[in-house]
Amino acid sequence: MNEASIVQDSSSGAEITAKPKSFNFVVRWSAIAMMSAIISLSGWALSSPIGSSPDDDYHLPSIWCGQGFRDGLCEEGSEPGSVQVPKTTMANSICFAFQSDNSGICEYSNSLVNLEDHHNLKNKLYPPVFYWAMSWFASEDISAATISIRIANSIFIVLTITTLIILLPKHLRRIPTLSLLISCIPLGIFLIPSTNPSGWAFVSLVISFSALLGFLAVSDGPRRFSLATLFVFGLLLGAGSRPDAAAYLIIVLGIVSWISYSREKLNLANVLFIVTSFVALVVIHFSARQSQSILSGGFQLQSNDSQTPQPNFFTNLAQLPELWVGVFGKWGLGWLDTPMPAVVWMITLCIFTAVIFASVRWFDFRQSLATLITLSALVFIPMYILTVSGLSVGQQIQPRYLLPLIALLGAVALYRSSNNTGLRLSFGQVVLIGAGLFISNTLALHLNTRRYVTGMDEHGLNLDQSIEWWWADSPISPGTVWISASLSFALLLLSLWKLREVLGLPGDAKN
Repeated sequence: MNEASIVQDSSSGAEITAKPKSFNFVVRWSAIAMMSAIISLSGWALSSPIGSSPDDDYHLPSIWCGQGFRDGLCEEGSEPGSVQVPKTTMANSICFAFQSDNSGICEYSNSLVNLEDHHNLKNKLYPPVFYWAMSWFASEDISAATISIRIANSIFIVLTITTLIILLPKHLRRIPTLSLLISCIPLGIFLIPSTNPSGWAFVSLVISFSALLGFLAVSDGPRRFSLATLFVFGLLLGAGSRPDAAAYLIIVLGIVSWISYSREKLNLANVLFIVTSFVALVVIHFSARQSQSILSGGFQLQSNDSQTPQPNFFTNLAQLPELWVGVFGKWGLGWLDTPMPAVVWMITLCIFTAVIFASVRWFDFRQSLATLITLSALVFIPMYILTVSGLSVGQQIQPRYLLPLIALLGAVALYRSSNNTGLRLSFGQVVLIGAGLFISNTLALHLNTRRYVTGMDEHGLNLDQSIEWWWADSPISPGTVWISASLSFALLLLSLWKLREVLGLPGDAKN
């Protein structure tokens, strides 16, 4: 952290040595960055009602039953395999899902009702770790519990990423910082502070990729042990949330092993560590019922798709980028019923592709092949599922399933082997990226809040007018939440710029 950086003097072309940032400076701006990130994510957590993330009618009862039967939360149902859960956890989505003009106002009830099989306690479609972890926040006050889960997820992810960045060598710190930033808006930043396991899956690949690279790059024992622990923790986040994330993490193992391969690193301890991780991921992936169903073509057409003609392979291939662009806002948020304006996905997609394109200049053969493998996964995996299930692009397979691979693509492209290699950006380019991220996040958060406060049939900048839904007894208005979260995101971007030398970010300094 005390290394001096080399800066190019624009007037003379000479290189001058910049003073290193003081410890107090780094601590101060790091604290500001962490608090800004948490407040920004918390704004997203408050912007939508109970049941607003996709398939929450499955995920919320599964969370409430994450520790099995508990009085008042999850009790044994009247039929074998059924459970009794608070009504709002399973039914709150019904009154607004797929109806974007409806606000988020629904009948609230914490009375227990019977739920036959639409929960993970019986189906075991998903790994149990996410539901178990979130179940500690479940209570009879469903609103308070939902907010607690969302904000706890926000704090948890921010602290994990911060710890990872501290432990990583300087030349690898940009990977988690930038790859998550350029891929999170609007879908990722909506999912992280939610009750949906896809939020964990999104960050898990970047955490595991970065931690394993760091583990293989550093030599001192305590730091290697800490990074190994974080890598395993990343595996637990991904494989414990979604079965497809376990499959993606196998790809991470292969890519890191390929990029980092050298005779010095090919020792017994490293090989055993990677092989053990591989075997564990394979077992976890195939132990989930959803994995077996997907591999055998288990995705079924929805009833309103029953008259759709059989899909054509080449048509699907040509339309496949629609799923990729959906990550950046081309598809709606929530139950796919919160449309984003074209300006959001246009800005975020341009930023992501520009960073990838600018990084290509610094690729060597290994990084080029690793990037190609990640791109191939983005093609092969959804095409396989679509083909074996007889689906067309737009049916069943959603962009959030591919979001972790999009983030991984950014992480692979941003990799550099030392402080003297990798992406460089001018001050003007950094300003454009920061402004674009701020604008797209601000617009996306406003529209997501608008969709639930009044429904999309109302318009206008002021979110505090004609309110139909908001959290009961909340002392903070929707407009205040939007402004606070948006300004906090701007402060986060400023903090990252202030810390660019420490984080190894591609600014005007050659760090």
